[in-house]
Amino acid sequence: QVLTLERDQWKSKAEDYWDRYLRARSEMENFRKRTERDIHRRVNRGKAELILPLLDVLDNFDRALAAGEKNAEEDRDGAFKAFYDGVVLIRRQILDVLAREGVEPMEDPVGKPFDPEYHEAVFAQEGGGEHGAIVEVFQRGYMYKGEVIRPSRVKVIR
Repeated sequence: QVLTLERDQWKSKAEDYWDRYLRARSEMENFRKRTERDIHRRVNRGKAELILPLLDVLDNFDRALAAGEKNAEEDRDGAFKAFYDGVVLIRRQILDVLAREGVEPMEDPVGKPFDPEYHEAVFAQEGGGEHGAIVEVFQRGYMYKGEVIRPSRVKVIR
């Protein structure tokens, strides 16, 4: 009977140690996953901070291309047209690099209802259409890995 009691005590201790081991292993796995998510979130935040100023550069490319489009079409000797086409290719390359990193331009919201999750109203006009509809885009919005990194800045109907 003493042996049975001693055996039961050892068995109970072994079960207790096994339970502690499983809990510690589970806590360690949860810690590892949390740390991984935190690192991933910080890396994405760092990338987003780098990407935002590049979007302003891309906006300036768009402005330059819009300003030079007519001149490129009317270029007689082709020198300006070649320069213009080169700038178009550089812009496309920037967009491709951003797309590989998970950055995508938002679709044109003109004519669609204002959504504060995706749009920032910078101007409002009276009448001229359905209340809350977007009538003009001042700055294109961008998504980064499915989240808004920069909202579209728009004019809406009041």
